[in-house]
Amino acid sequence: MQAEGDARTLPDELTASTGYLLAVLGRASQRRFMLAMAEIGVKAAHYGIFTVLDAEGPSPQTRLAAALRIDRGQLVGLIDELEEAGLVLRERDPEDRRRQAITLTAAGRERLEAARAACARLEAELVAPLDPAQRAALHGALRRLAGLEDEVLPCVAD
Repeated sequence: MQAEGDARTLPDELTASTGYLLAVLGRASQRRFMLAMAEIGVKAAHYGIFTVLDAEGPSPQTRLAAALRIDRGQLVGLIDELEEAGLVLRERDPEDRRRQAITLTAAGRERLEAARAACARLEAELVAPLDPAQRAALHGALRRLAGLEDEVLPCVAD
């Protein structure tokens, strides 16, 4: 018996559309990722913040917003949540006292490691039907389409 919404029941016009298939896969992947992050007590957006802070060290909020490609106003609310949970510290930037520098705490690093493990597991499940060459080709194509050829992204299946 096929599940409701099973792609095999869709008209050929939809299954022939790359954009439609990407949208379907994106929604399913996002839903699973959000649930996995919720299980460890963070939002999906928090994972990006953790990862940038781990890679770059203490960062001003403007740098985080630019790196994550999100609105600075949206970032403030996310940082507030993480600070309240003790996962980041917001301190005056020693180089510019007008700015706030965000730092990952030890508890934040623990959540990052849990998030990385969940991300790796989800990605392995997502690309399981593909062989290693197909995985590499898909990843390369997605990076090109997203304009990320020169950036190193976390959570990439080998």
